[in-house]
Amino acid sequence: GATCLIAVTTEVQDADRWTEIDMGRPRRNAKNGMTPPKLAAMLTHLAGPVDSLLDPFCGSGTFLLTAGMSGIPHIYGSDILPRIIDDAKLNLAWSQERGHLAAQSDVHVTVADATQPLPLDEGSIDAIVTEGYLGTPLHGDEETHELEREAGQVQQLWIDCLPNLVRVLKTNGTVIATLPQYTTKHGKARVEIAEEILTKHGLQSEPFTLIDGSTKLDLSYARESQFVGRRIVKWRKAS
Repeated sequence: GATCLIAVTTEVQDADRWTEIDMGRPRRNAKNGMTPPKLAAMLTHLAGPVDSLLDPFCGSGTFLLTAGMSGIPHIYGSDILPRIIDDAKLNLAWSQERGHLAAQSDVHVTVADATQPLPLDEGSIDAIVTEGYLGTPLHGDEETHELEREAGQVQQLWIDCLPNLVRVLKTNGTVIATLPQYTTKHGKARVEIAEEILTKHGLQSEPFTLIDGSTKLDLSYARESQFVGRRIVKWRKAS
């Protein structure tokens, strides 16, 4: 008719590269959970442009890699298990060799317990982007009370870590985190960090702005068949 539409391709996703980053890295540990690299990249971008980023539950280093890929100059990761930190170092070295991580990326990883003071200066980090502990693996037949108990344990871990995370975060710094939500055939439960707990530690929830201009306090990431889904939240350190 009278209308002609012209489309121009401006970006092409390198699917093979993402597959290699996910499946080809030398150390993968399904038991400790694996954040999909593309999800890690999404969460990294939700933090906005920053100069420094910390993942205090870095595991095998997925968020550290995607932070480097996005051009963040100063990247820090820690985990409580020495062998996991060894995995992260090996994966990061492999990523540099394969050209996924820029050679000049300033990435530091160390063994540290996030429930204790972290080996970073106070107010030194612009953003914390992380996937915390999602709980023990589920089999799908857990009852509601079992799921609530699991959620309570993960919630307590976050509460124990919050003071140490806030200490290293700059004023107006951002936390982008995933909190687990459990769904089995017998029940549901999810980890909630109450607003009064966040306020106590100098944080406040901040909604995400969607493309249509509306806002949403959290975002969900889950496949229909999954027992453990992710609820993405954003907190900001109050000035």
